[in-house]
Amino acid sequence: MHRSREFLILAGLIFIPLAIAWRIALLFRQRLRGETLAWTTLFVTTASYLYFILGWIFPRSLGPEYSDYRIWIPLFCHDVSLAMFVLSLATKSPFRKSLATAAGLLTLSWLIALWFNQLA
Repeated sequence: MHRSREFLILAGLIFIPLAIAWRIALLFRQRLRGETLAWTTLFVTTASYLYFILGWIFPRSLGPEYSDYRIWIPLFCHDVSLAMFVLSLATKSPFRKSLATAAGLLTLSWLIALWFNQLA
């Protein structure tokens, strides 16, 4: 189990704008009733963040030892986070900036995890 100080700082930096986006989304949920793109980007970014935390705490959730899943799953999550970053900038929601910040930081964290092979 990896519990380094750098990971906690990175996870906290992602959590803060994501929590702000959820707070704004819940405050303006009546206005965002028909905005499926905004809600989808929020849910997918949150799911990717939770899977990042799960993959760091339980590395076996990324796949068995010595398999290609250890590379392909984080690469797929990186690409999904990058797509959510672009889509969050395309929405007209009030939490657009905080969600884009969270998705951008999550994209960078998946890239760092792939580069240094920290999750495998």
